[in-house]
Amino acid sequence: MFGRFDVSVAEQDMALDQDQLERLADDAYMDRRIGGSVYCERCGYNLRTLPYLYQCPECGQEYNARPLTMKGVYLPFQATVPVLDTLSVVFWAVVGVVLLYTGSRPLNEWLLALGVGSGVLAIIYSHRVWTRFRLVFRAMAIERRIRADEGARD
Repeated sequence: MFGRFDVSVAEQDMALDQDQLERLADDAYMDRRIGGSVYCERCGYNLRTLPYLYQCPECGQEYNARPLTMKGVYLPFQATVPVLDTLSVVFWAVVGVVLLYTGSRPLNEWLLALGVGSGVLAIIYSHRVWTRFRLVFRAMAIERRIRADEGARD
């Protein structure tokens, strides 16, 4: 019966969940070596010729360079300048200051509460901006190291 898809009870019990599939994929890549230039996320060390699942020999950061996973590996597209988040900080800070000022003359509890809420949003966005800028600065340092390593090889 080629046109019919019939799954027995024993085959249904053999279905793999996501964690089991990840472990099988990691096991398949365990003995393979990285062929191209892949860089450590923390220090920028070139991981070429190292196993796909290992630790950076320079800084000790664990990585998984298996395609579709890429954990602990430098990916330049993740380090972008957070323009929208920076504008959000400025916007919510200005809105908070205006609401706090107008809520204090004459005293209006609702406007004061909205001003405090806007200030909290500004603080949350500023934390995101700070985290993203740290990633950008780390990416810039890694890019400098990559250029220096490539220049030394040439």
